[in-house]
Amino acid sequence: MISFLATASLLLFASKINARPNLIAVESFAGRVETDSYIVQLKSGADARQLLSSSGSRLATSPEYSSITHVFNSSTFNGFAGKFKGEALLALQSSKDVEGIYENGFVDARAITTQTDATWGLARLSSKSALGSSNTGAAYPFKYDTSAGAGEYILYRQSWGLRSVIDTRPSGVDIYIVDTGIYLQHSDFGGRAIWGATFGGYPNADGQGHGTSCAGVAGGNTYGVAKKAALVAVKVLSDSGSGTTADIISGLQWIIARRQSTGRPSVAILALGGSANTALDNAVVSAHNAGVHVVVASGASNTGVENTSPARVTQVITVGATTIADAKAPFSNYGPGIDIFAPGVNIKTTWIGSPTATITLSGTSYSACYVGGLIAYFLGLDPSLTPAAAQAQLHTLGVDGILTSIPSGTNNEIAYNGAA
Repeated sequence: MISFLATASLLLFASKINARPNLIAVESFAGRVETDSYIVQLKSGADARQLLSSSGSRLATSPEYSSITHVFNSSTFNGFAGKFKGEALLALQSSKDVEGIYENGFVDARAITTQTDATWGLARLSSKSALGSSNTGAAYPFKYDTSAGAGEYILYRQSWGLRSVIDTRPSGVDIYIVDTGIYLQHSDFGGRAIWGATFGGYPNADGQGHGTSCAGVAGGNTYGVAKKAALVAVKVLSDSGSGTTADIISGLQWIIARRQSTGRPSVAILALGGSANTALDNAVVSAHNAGVHVVVASGASNTGVENTSPARVTQVITVGATTIADAKAPFSNYGPGIDIFAPGVNIKTTWIGSPTATITLSGTSYSACYVGGLIAYFLGLDPSLTPAAAQAQLHTLGVDGILTSIPSGTNNEIAYNGAA
């Protein structure tokens, strides 16, 4: 994914901030911005170079005036861009020659591609309607943005001499698989899977397979949504598939600390659950409040989620399962606590044992992993999304009212990536 310094086109996406009496308000950009960088639009007839170089100008004499990165053609957009703060910014805000001041934000070049051999579950995420087939083993088209959970921002700058400067910065999303571990050697992970931490005294390996299958759906090259995200194993379940609440809480605390250390956008997928558990509920709320995007499986008991933890937690994204016919999966839990549905029946994914091993399974685990991968996909497009904002985007794009067999009081909405 390529990003570039936004200019006049960004003005449409801004909102007024920092309004003060007798000062021009700075317009904010709803997204990632270049720190202390502003686009300054001058009034017709004003001279940018004169304003910037005049010996009597507060701007020219301010120690907080940093540098000019762009000067724009006065006949099309009269102005300049640069680094300003403190007195330098105030000088611009009070100048009679200035028409407007705007935060310098980033916009993204979107490149939609199509995977032609995708599973039905992936294909359903990029379709606004049912696939019109009952064959869960066939190959389907899956449309998605090539950022796919990671990318490299390329910043274009311009000096007074109009010499271009290019600066690249790595970016990406971490998906934490809080489960039985991940078989790191699987070829579908392309070297993006790492071992994060283990809690419970278990071996640092996935001897059960569930975590590996979840990682494949969330971020595998062939079977996953966020094909460029990092997959981080946080083993809190034994090779028999069970674990203690204390170990799960420890895993969540480790994720919070790592996110705070790396600053990278982070998604935690908990394809696990049990009886109502206030301690576990509070732990996932803490992760949410710390900026971790938490996605959980609704459970597979065909009952209400109100007595299931952590699925009953309102702050996290709780996901139910659907069939290829766009019906609620017979096993999927339901109720007001369900945020959204995603495919969960006959899902082909990665498995343990060899670098090419696959398996076809059913469960709300895979529904949660599709949505967790989708949140990572959104974060690849906009790393600044908060958990609340990402949930809002999920619901903005989600398709309402088309699923069947949805019990009364349950949200009738299926996840959609917006790429079609």
